[in-house]
Amino acid sequence: MVYLCFALIFNGDFLMRKNAISVPTLIIFFTIIFCCPSTVWTGNAPDGKKPGVHQLHSPIRLAMTPEGNLLVSDYQLGMILIVDRKSLEATRWFPVEGRPLGVAYARGHIYVGNASKECVEVYARGGKKLYQLNGVIKQPTDIAVDEKQGYVFVVDATQKKVNVFNLKGKFIRSFPGLDPDNLVNPTGIAVNPADKEVFVSDYGDVNKYIKPRIQIFDYEGNVLYTIPGKKGMFGMRFSRPQGLAVDDSGHVFMVDCYSGEIMAFDRYNANLLKKLGGYGTGPGQLRLPLDIVIDPSSKDIYVTNNRAARVDIFKEGGVL
Repeated sequence: MVYLCFALIFNGDFLMRKNAISVPTLIIFFTIIFCCPSTVWTGNAPDGKKPGVHQLHSPIRLAMTPEGNLLVSDYQLGMILIVDRKSLEATRWFPVEGRPLGVAYARGHIYVGNASKECVEVYARGGKKLYQLNGVIKQPTDIAVDEKQGYVFVVDATQKKVNVFNLKGKFIRSFPGLDPDNLVNPTGIAVNPADKEVFVSDYGDVNKYIKPRIQIFDYEGNVLYTIPGKKGMFGMRFSRPQGLAVDDSGHVFMVDCYSGEIMAFDRYNANLLKKLGGYGTGPGQLRLPLDIVIDPSSKDIYVTNNRAARVDIFKEGGVL
């Protein structure tokens, strides 16, 4: 174990880019070792006490509230931060008793995937824990919500499936069903409520000759379309798909933590429509990006830039 830690510390980028670490669960371990705080956020403490100072260590997932604030899960800090989208300053935050992964918002409640407790917990906006979703969840890496239909979709990277709940926490179903190869290493999730579709990023499995891809399901778990990472005989459009977002027109935006790029696709014909970013730590560059949200009004794109320990904004990046 000690040897593995040192190997990752000195060769983490090499291993990632050489395909040595391909299971989404190991990405979380990777982020713990390589947490490197750089962006300082100040905000008001939830209890009204003297403002505190927080540094992002390992930002994982993102969500947006109806007011346009960002919810950021920080795995290393064990906190959910509520961030003003314009200033990128944390206005409130609350601790999670464990390591938070996926995060989502619906009807005044914040849904948090807790990796330590292997569950999804539901919090009030002020940070009070209310209840948790029923059912067996091992690794809740990402969460998406359809408020209108009242569904919560949770990606479980360990069980390699999507669990579906109602907003009150009752388990409804899981998928895929008969064909387990429909999801082999799932990571991120997004929903398109207008068409009742679920989008899941999947690393694939080299041992099964399954390439990286984005799988599109209906709400019952039937596969509708696939956006493949492989293009042509040799080329790869993406290889480590992580967070997903879907705009009002049904276009799919994805972050690839290998290349550090944001990619936009047509969900019907899988055509690549746009690329943003690139691997690195400078302005406009991403190093281990893990999630993405699109501001529906401004079309600005927000990305958790994990290795740079910050959230990056791509102004009008969602305009196609």
